[in-house]
Amino acid sequence: TLGYGYAYTNFYKSEVEIKFTQTDKLQAIDGASLRIDAIEWENHLLFTERGEYFIDPCIFWEYERPMDRALGHKLFFGALFRKDFGFLELNFNPYFEKYFENQTNPAMKFQIQGQAKYRVFQSANQSTISLGAQGWTDFGAWDNWAPAGDREVRIGPAFFYKWRTGYNRNAWNGSIAYLFDLTDRNWGSRDRFNN
Repeated sequence: TLGYGYAYTNFYKSEVEIKFTQTDKLQAIDGASLRIDAIEWENHLLFTERGEYFIDPCIFWEYERPMDRALGHKLFFGALFRKDFGFLELNFNPYFEKYFENQTNPAMKFQIQGQAKYRVFQSANQSTISLGAQGWTDFGAWDNWAPAGDREVRIGPAFFYKWRTGYNRNAWNGSIAYLFDLTDRNWGSRDRFNN
């Protein structure tokens, strides 16, 4: 994913992203081809100054248009909650996903994404490097959750950076994560999350 975002105010940020994929079919043709998979437009609206209250609440909405028109288009919307504990930042994000013009995914889904990151470096101009983890799970239809063993679950390490340019306090932010798919795990009767 490659994206560019802009914070219009301290409370509102908008971002455009391009998602790329590489499939086995493309690899067989030329060995290293990428194709654009989808284009997204994401918006965040923060309700308070960072650290003003116990939790920093925010809402977001995102529109995604896949290049494969048969997939329809998708709307995400939900809440973002952030809490700082010194150098540690925790995020918890429950949200909904709804496909339009797509008969294979008619139901609205409920999903949760979360992350923890620990700031390991901060320069004099407040550029930072953080290490942490991200996780995500899909509960299925919002009004009829899938059994725990059938839910898609991913978790893995992540690297975060913020590079301040010095001009008007602008910054480049980014993250890199590798999420392991835990979906195929065989849940047993001794697992805490077994239904």
